[in-house]
Amino acid sequence: IGAAKSGKTSLVNAFVSNAFYTQYQPTRDLTLYYTTLRVAGTEDEPDFNCLVEIEDTWACNKIGDEKMELVYNPWWPSTKESALQESLMKEKWQTDVKKDKKIGADRTVLNPFSMSTAPVLETRDCDPCGRDMEGRRYQPLTRNRMVYFIVFDCNEPESYKIALSQEKALYEYLKKKDINVRPVVVLVATKIDENPGSPVSEQVLESAGQKSTKEGVPYERVSALKFQGVKRLFRKGVMMARMNQQLWLLESGIRTGNEANQE
Repeated sequence: IGAAKSGKTSLVNAFVSNAFYTQYQPTRDLTLYYTTLRVAGTEDEPDFNCLVEIEDTWACNKIGDEKMELVYNPWWPSTKESALQESLMKEKWQTDVKKDKKIGADRTVLNPFSMSTAPVLETRDCDPCGRDMEGRRYQPLTRNRMVYFIVFDCNEPESYKIALSQEKALYEYLKKKDINVRPVVVLVATKIDENPGSPVSEQVLESAGQKSTKEGVPYERVSALKFQGVKRLFRKGVMMARMNQQLWLLESGIRTGNEANQE
């Protein structure tokens, strides 16, 4: 999430395609990107590979608050109830797999996404139901948003100001809707290579650093042009999501105690 020209799409392209495009093109539609990432394990757990789904969003200062609330909602365009139902189906499928090892091997190795709906990567001008003007439904692969990168251009104080307002708006929305599953939020300063050492950028970076220290907000500095800190940022996001089990229990077909009791 971030303002126009904050470097959101460049950040995604740097990570997914190892590329940087100099010509600016505004993001008009929500777009999904995919890549894999290998993350080092710990003493108790081995290294693991994960498929990373990244959602590139509109410029938050170019659209209305109502539209931004769509991506503040961790479940949109689905609902938590639908995600729970899909989780129940996956839970049953996993139980059936244990009864038939041959089916389990076929599905988990040859077709690991057999219980997932194919994503719709891009739609145009989605409505609150996730459908665009042509009737296509926007459909991410994952059931809920787990990590939010709040992106700002460190050379533009206004971009930083907008990023802070988006962080505040996100938390206010989650509180208003009584959403207890809190996503990981990371402040991301981009374009650190553009004017290194300039008074403006140094002031913005120092302010972001102080906020991170004072409030415990994760914070990273990156350059998409020089690929500086990009992989570290996404690896950090994945690791933080992994440590917060509530964010991916539904994705794994596992429910929390409260959800199981509700059933």
